[in-house]
Amino acid sequence: MAEDSSDRGSPIFVVSGGFGASGEQIARTALAQFVGARVPVEVVPHVRSVDQIASAVARARARRGIILHTLVDPELRAALIHKARDANVAVSYTH
Repeated sequence: MAEDSSDRGSPIFVVSGGFGASGEQIARTALAQFVGARVPVEVVPHVRSVDQIASAVARARARRGIILHTLVDPELRAALIHKARDANVAVSYTH
């Protein structure tokens, strides 16, 4: 049976320069503490450009989501933080 998206929490977008596996695992591990929580986790892998960052931020904003990132490139990380703040999207870093 398909899930009704209206009863799910705001999504977590995992933005990564790689595959996003570490960030996804951290998000899912944190969510496991909340029994019954139905929060979608969407991985945005292989982010290499500011355009990709802008797209991820726009998706998060449109769906009232938050961003968890594992970006190590300082320029991309700064661009993500700046664009997320401008769009009023919460952003957090994990490593």
